[in-house]
Amino acid sequence: MSTQEVDFNKVVADCMQDKDLPRIYANGFMTFLGNSDAGVILQLDGRPLTMIHMSYTLAKTLCLKLGEAIEHLEKQTRNTIMTTDTLSGPTGEEGPQ
Repeated sequence: MSTQEVDFNKVVADCMQDKDLPRIYANGFMTFLGNSDAGVILQLDGRPLTMIHMSYTLAKTLCLKLGEAIEHLEKQTRNTIMTTDTLSGPTGEEGPQ
């Protein structure tokens, strides 16, 4: 199915209403590359929560789309959202990898 055929607002609304759809909150992450895929380990308070594997193509597309969404939010709110690397910089602690 192409992205032009999808009603994103309907998909999001349906997902928000679906009580059986798992919801995960994370406040940290680590990324990794395998020989044929990429992955993210989501963390909660520094502890592994779940691991997601995806193709390189999906990983790159996800990265671009999340970046576009955040840029749109920043323009709409006229507010720059700091990264965890920026937030942890002054304290000397490392941010998520």
